[in-house]
Amino acid sequence: MPKLLVIEDDQAIQTLLEYDLKAKYDVKIAGDGQEGLDLLKTGTFDLAIIDWMLPSLSGYEIIKAIRESNSELKIIMLSALDEEMNIVQGLEAGADDYMTKPFSSRELHARIKALLRKSETYKSEIIIDDIKIDFDKRVALHGDIETNLSKVEFELLVLLVENKGIVLSRETINEKLWGYDNEIDLRAIDMHISSLKKKLDIKDRIKSKRGVGYVFS
Repeated sequence: MPKLLVIEDDQAIQTLLEYDLKAKYDVKIAGDGQEGLDLLKTGTFDLAIIDWMLPSLSGYEIIKAIRESNSELKIIMLSALDEEMNIVQGLEAGADDYMTKPFSSRELHARIKALLRKSETYKSEIIIDDIKIDFDKRVALHGDIETNLSKVEFELLVLLVENKGIVLSRETINEKLWGYDNEIDLRAIDMHISSLKKKLDIKDRIKSKRGVGYVFS
């Protein structure tokens, strides 16, 4: 999944963005300008969504600082300021796009997708042997057969394929898909795995390691 960093101090917007984006992206949240800048300097992200008004450092300052060392990162600036001068300032500082609050979820997704398409790190699909995962349609194909998967099944398949050959414990799968704070009956993961194998007819590709977890081979 593409990695996104959201730098936003409004907790309501933080929660909304994290919930809305995590189905398609690996999302990290920072609520402070300096914290966000530190993450950008030390982490590898494909796109950052940065609010203008932040504690410690403004979004404008963050963008100027990050552009001194990273010209590839895609950046969307968020702001309640909709004057032409503010928009021009944000874009001239190095933002790739500028959205004024309030904004629609659909428009944000469209803008993220458009920017990631321009990035070499963005993948619209993953192909391994006779299995294809289409991120745009959010479907999987085994050979010529296209299969619609549930949200969880799709994310689970992507996680397993991206970690091909690596045994993932149920705890790791839970953490990657739902996060530390989301306690789920780990037996539910077995049910999702079983459904995924049956739908795609790939019983021999997803193997269970007794007492450990699952591996895609």
